[in-house]
Amino acid sequence: MAIPHPRGPTSDPLADFGIEVDADEMPDDIADLVADVDDPATGFFGPCSVMWRVNRENALFLVGVSSVLLQVGHPMVSAAGIEHSDFDEDLMGRFERTFDIVDTIVFGDVETAVEAAMIVRRMHESVVGELPGDAGRFEAGDGYYAERPDLMLWVHATLIDQSLVGYETYVDDLTDAERERYYEQSQIFGRLMGVPAEAYPETLADFYDYYERAIETDLAIGEAGEDVVETLFDQLGPLAPVARVLGAGSMPAGAREEFEQFGLTMTPTRKRLFDVFTRSIRAVPLWALPDSVRYREKFRLFGRHE
Repeated sequence: MAIPHPRGPTSDPLADFGIEVDADEMPDDIADLVADVDDPATGFFGPCSVMWRVNRENALFLVGVSSVLLQVGHPMVSAAGIEHSDFDEDLMGRFERTFDIVDTIVFGDVETAVEAAMIVRRMHESVVGELPGDAGRFEAGDGYYAERPDLMLWVHATLIDQSLVGYETYVDDLTDAERERYYEQSQIFGRLMGVPAEAYPETLADFYDYYERAIETDLAIGEAGEDVVETLFDQLGPLAPVARVLGAGSMPAGAREEFEQFGLTMTPTRKRLFDVFTRSIRAVPLWALPDSVRYREKFRLFGRHE
């Protein structure tokens, strides 16, 4: 079903997933979103969207570690990752493929974005299991499934928060209105992935109320979470110390406490290093950077930088 954008990409951006989906089987909730699109060639967001403005920046990879840690800090999410993915063998590759499909949905034309969303939903169908051990308020044997609205919302919430944090830390400031629009546009992405529209808090302020509550009540590093976090830093090798500083500096303070056992502390020295690093990145004139350095691969692959 993959139909490339008229100006790109030159190859199927979803071929690596090896999953075929049929456009005729498009779920009604996706069809409703498609019906609202003005120009299918520019996808669900378009060049005037805050979604493109924020998500096109490669600088967002600097909050990649904190995003991953926040997601797997939920014991149900980490358990699903351990049981149903190749986390232990190729954790970084797994996350790279995840971000590839996210960017395909954000920057692709409507047909390619829909195919990507349907592939994600197909992959999630088989992700069902039970928590292997107690973790926070959750007990061994509690059931999870990838399409559970609260789990899907949590994973997406970490992406919303950390994308805003990454952009404003390393790229540029946003106005309150722009942040609100980003949140509204992000809901379109989430709904394509299967998050029910009614699951989202109404405003960005409401969203952060939910986010802070979830950090306080749901974040708990259980056995599966420990395995994922340790695997992540093992696979990062010599970059692990840098990743710990960037991760600790980017995530909410309340969440950071849960990861202190893995070295994600923000000591005065680390805070100074983090501040120097972020100021240095922020000082780079974006106009002087080659597109291949500044912009995400899929943003360029779909010809959105032209």
